[in-house]
Amino acid sequence: MPQLKQSFIKEISDAIDRSCFTLADFQVEFPDSGSTLMKIFFKYNNNYRFIVYEKAESETINIKEGYSVMPKIREEKRKWVTTYLLEAPSDYKAVDEEPIYSLDEIPKKIPQWCVNIHKELSIPINSSDNFEKFREELEELIKNDIDDETAKFNPDEIENLAKKIDSLFEKFEELKERNVLTEAELKKVKEQLEEVKSSSKTYPKGVWARVTNNRLIRIIVDFTKSKEGRELITDGIKEMLK
Repeated sequence: MPQLKQSFIKEISDAIDRSCFTLADFQVEFPDSGSTLMKIFFKYNNNYRFIVYEKAESETINIKEGYSVMPKIREEKRKWVTTYLLEAPSDYKAVDEEPIYSLDEIPKKIPQWCVNIHKELSIPINSSDNFEKFREELEELIKNDIDDETAKFNPDEIENLAKKIDSLFEKFEELKERNVLTEAELKKVKEQLEEVKSSSKTYPKGVWARVTNNRLIRIIVDFTKSKEGRELITDGIKEMLK
């Protein structure tokens, strides 16, 4: 098995330290022999792993020799070595394996793998149910603020809503500064809130309000796992609806 260069090993360590965790949270191994090039385990749950290994593969193909009606058939066996990456968890699966065509891809994938671990560890149980009362409170605030649900927002109202949504996003930025949110999560929140802004230009007020209500609840459930974070965001939402 080829030995990995020290510069590559340092890239791996640096990639972990740039993630939402630190190198101290992982067990990192670079075996001297065997087919495994590197193994990374999350120290507090070994099911979370990132393994790069080589696998010898082969296929047998039939090659025709000659141009006669009944050409001779010769079997040829081809062999090669493929590098694979096993990620648990991956973006969408609990465990995923895929071929890697360049080791340069590996350090780039580590931060996202760490984000996936962060999400798995942060999943709340029945978290949507816990927000049913808050959902009702938002519904009441929205109902009181809209006089004609079938009307569209005028340009001044759209501009005012955009400012309020930007103020709400500042609350999420506070959570990022406190290391409660990752950079990737903050980006997704930004995308969600931009969709809220955009829909205010086309939806009737009543539809926009109810869709936005559900979207805001989902954002809280997905991205604010701590009690402190949820209180900050729920207060921000209530300010936005004043």
